[in-house]
Amino acid sequence: MNHPLLVDVEQAVAGGDGAARQSMLDRVTDLFVGVADRIDDDQVEAFDVVLHRLIGTVGPQARASLSDRLADIPNAPRSVVRDLAYDAEVSVAAPILSRSTRLDEDDLMILAAERGQDHLHALAKRKSLSERVSDVLVTRGDRSVVHAVAANQGARLSGKGFETIVARSRTDDILRDTIGRRSDVPKACWPALRKPPAPVRSNPAAVCDEDEKRIAAWFAEDRITECLDALAGFSGTSVDRVRQAYEATAYEPLLYLVRSVGFGWGIFKLFLLSKPGPPPSPEDLRGAFAAFQAMPVATAMRVVTVGAHGAAPRTPR
Repeated sequence: MNHPLLVDVEQAVAGGDGAARQSMLDRVTDLFVGVADRIDDDQVEAFDVVLHRLIGTVGPQARASLSDRLADIPNAPRSVVRDLAYDAEVSVAAPILSRSTRLDEDDLMILAAERGQDHLHALAKRKSLSERVSDVLVTRGDRSVVHAVAANQGARLSGKGFETIVARSRTDDILRDTIGRRSDVPKACWPALRKPPAPVRSNPAAVCDEDEKRIAAWFAEDRITECLDALAGFSGTSVDRVRQAYEATAYEPLLYLVRSVGFGWGIFKLFLLSKPGPPPSPEDLRGAFAAFQAMPVATAMRVVTVGAHGAAPRTPR
């Protein structure tokens, strides 16, 4: 790389001009992309140093553009690629996570074990995934991540990984069908995929203390997907409907489901505290508790039953 460009880079970084830094990043990226297929490792390393100097001075939009341009280049600067992959902004990380071959197995394992669901979803779309990485994704991932792994024929799963994903398909017909289309499902898992889902317990009398303890333990371990799956099973409704209620701004749709199966206030409160977004205020919790106490189980069961056969009930105004 020629010396004048290095001088220009230092001036752009030191000058504090955002537009100049953006322009310089574009210039260096254009230059690298144009010569990437015919330069050696030492020259790639030189680009790595310069680009690494620049990416810390630009915003997420510029980093996302760089990520997209480098993701499909086999010899892209490794340090820069890793920085982009670990970026907290999913728009920056996603192209590298889903497409770049410059990330090694250790990087993928760390990212799968530590990053959020959006990052995991990008990882799940890689052309190939080892058993180790796939197993972490189906254990930590939410429904969309698990579905992406199941649909990815390049994602290998261990026996334990298949047990995990098949168990999660018991209340998810779409996931069950997706797994069934794979050619590598162990024979031991075939019966669970062929038979219909186990009968659900929609009678509150069937819910016992052990059920509540198990769900409370899952909440403590941040295993939200299992909690939602369990609520779907107990209430006799779909996982999609339960997730919609869980993600709704109002708490009433979730209240109907939780109350319909006879769970106590403690479980309802755990669902509320784990919902996406800001935690409920003390005043909100007091209102939810009053609504929970006032809601007869029989009424909640009727609402859930009607909703299961038609449109979901409207939130009371």
